[in-house]
Amino acid sequence: MRTRTAVADRARSDASRGRGGRVALLAVIALLASVLVPSPASAAPHVESGVAPAAAASALTGFDRENIISDALFYNGAAMTQAQIQTFLDQKIGSCRNDKCINVLKASFSSRDEFISSATGNEVCKAIHGGTMLVSEIIYRAQVACGISAKVILVTLQKEQGLVLSTAPSDWNLRAAMGASCPDTAPCDPLFAGIGPQILKGTQQLKIYKAGSFAKQPGLHHIGYHPNAACGGTTINIRNYATAALYNYTPYQPNAAALAAGSGLGDECSSYGNRNFYRFYTEWFGATQAGAAACASAEVTAAGGEFTTTAELNLRSGPSTTCESLALLSSGTVVTRTGVQGAWARVRANGIEAWVHGDYLTAAPEPTYAVDRLSGPSRYETAVEVTRRSHPSGAATVFLASGQDFSDALTGSAIAAGEAAAALLTSAETLPEAVRSELARLNPARVVLVGGTGSLSPALESDVRDTVPSAAVERVAGADRYQTSLRLAERRAGAATAYIASGRTYPDALSASAVAGSQSAPVVLVDGTAAAASADALGVLSSLGVQRVVIVGGPATVSTSIEDGLRERGLQVERKYGADRYATTYAVNADAYPTSAPTAYLAAGTDFPDALSGAVLAGAQHAPLFLQPAACMTGRVKDYLMSRGTRSVTLVGGSGSLGDAVLSSVRC
Repeated sequence: MRTRTAVADRARSDASRGRGGRVALLAVIALLASVLVPSPASAAPHVESGVAPAAAASALTGFDRENIISDALFYNGAAMTQAQIQTFLDQKIGSCRNDKCINVLKASFSSRDEFISSATGNEVCKAIHGGTMLVSEIIYRAQVACGISAKVILVTLQKEQGLVLSTAPSDWNLRAAMGASCPDTAPCDPLFAGIGPQILKGTQQLKIYKAGSFAKQPGLHHIGYHPNAACGGTTINIRNYATAALYNYTPYQPNAAALAAGSGLGDECSSYGNRNFYRFYTEWFGATQAGAAACASAEVTAAGGEFTTTAELNLRSGPSTTCESLALLSSGTVVTRTGVQGAWARVRANGIEAWVHGDYLTAAPEPTYAVDRLSGPSRYETAVEVTRRSHPSGAATVFLASGQDFSDALTGSAIAAGEAAAALLTSAETLPEAVRSELARLNPARVVLVGGTGSLSPALESDVRDTVPSAAVERVAGADRYQTSLRLAERRAGAATAYIASGRTYPDALSASAVAGSQSAPVVLVDGTAAAASADALGVLSSLGVQRVVIVGGPATVSTSIEDGLRERGLQVERKYGADRYATTYAVNADAYPTSAPTAYLAAGTDFPDALSGAVLAGAQHAPLFLQPAACMTGRVKDYLMSRGTRSVTLVGGSGSLGDAVLSSVRC
């Protein structure tokens, strides 16, 4: 499932307290497993991981406040299988005294779109299918989607509400299971109440600090001992992202009294959240640094290249067989080497950077294609570079769309490709100088303005008429983005196929545009959350004679009820999607070009302008256009290019959109 939510980082509404947790405000007996419970006595949680009296507890040793847990263990999206999580919970809880224990409870949550940081463009969590399922399955799905170890999630459930050991949790425990969006100064956000939403929100929160470069990052920070500033604190050098995430989620460090108390109570200035995280993790799963000095990997020599595994290999946290296995790589897996230490190679595979033994690696084949780049200093000039290549002798028709809003331009690119037209981007009020010059060079007989006067103003239209006075200028627009897509679709009379995508965000429609253009098919935008496609949309599909509809995006983007409604009208309906925008773009293109792709185009998946320009060029040339991350090439796409006879790959956009690693085909 893929889809993207184009919203600002939700974490930013949670302030520096990140976890929304109940940090220990007072050292009282009611403080259990670092959870201060502010609920009424009648709703008090039954937590069995209680803080033992200090006299009965041994001092906690080995706690490193600057490196509580390694990144390799914390950001491990393959730490446990669903079966292992379930077995662990059964062993810890045993016999449940009500029907709410998390080893027997089934909970529901809604499907979630892929979540991209608006600050960095990095993926925070992949899209995730909702439903009703065991808590162990929810934990597993959150682990895979967000790349946070299930062990970390389990420990957080324990330190927040004692749920991993509780044989009779209360409704309140479940409503605030991860302490997510539960600020110290206000009630928990009801949008995230319940064990399912709590696990998803809490896991996303733990990931956003690194992926979104939000709040504390590794480096020097003053960390207090307690919410009472008079208790003081120290400045520490946070040495990794995982430890920074824990201090963002629970923003205090244990003082000497808290550590001396072990699992018990310290003094009036003690807080327990991060102490208890370390305590539960080490008791249940072993060392937080993978247990061996060799796993620290202090001496690493930089090295590059791609290699193929020659046997099934453990991907380990350090260069030693004593280090923890993070995942299992099957024979034939292609990995990217990033460093070496002796006979061991540090590699990146499936989003994890870890270690394998070099004896089981062989050099992977070199790319068989040439790579170039089309770009300009801005999105407008990049579009100009595209039209110079696609229409060196001019164009009969030019489509002109906003470079500041994706909605109208998305569907216009498919129509432009189908009509062998050029496409340029512009600001709302006036033509950028480079665009004005290119429009004059193209010397079209017709200019199509895509979008209403809110996107392309009357002043802009006058500027176009002055620039190409002999051209006929027309405008295609509707009352909103959905209506504009329908007015454009009406230009495709006789189209047997139509592509449908959400109008709420752009990646799915971008993935569809180039393929649709190559097939002279329209892209119709719908409100994917609606119960059914609009009567106007259904009418346009019928009037065009469409027989086949391809929905691009998962059920969280375009609802299953819309899909069912299209089938009920006798249409052949297919759905193409993946776990994220990059998997979706692969699914769409692999379906359209299954065996051969002599030419291919790549554009950034984190912004729309370059991909819009590239979609017109790719569609006109019957070539795939793949959305890609900024810092690397996805393995699927690289494998596709090397197995489909691709000879030429063009990046559309500058190095700020697609970095030099993509230009060099460095695998993610």
